[in-house]
Amino acid sequence: GVRYPMVGAISMDQITVDVGDAGVSLGDEVVLLGNAAVGEPDAAEWARLASTLSHEILTGLGDRITRRHVNAL
Repeated sequence: GVRYPMVGAISMDQITVDVGDAGVSLGDEVVLLGNAAVGEPDAAEWARLASTLSHEILTGLGDRITRRHVNAL
């Protein structure tokens, strides 16, 4: 439920996020693509920030990213 800023450049399939003094640990879950209705970033938001189209965001995700699909219905 908290957003943190990315810092530095995106490198291949890695990003750096500044979490400050937040109590986070290795292995904690993060949401990179989620439900915009609850404040999570979605493909459209990423596309706006990258000046591209949302389908390019989705098709650009590599196979090294672990995916977990959650059906909220």
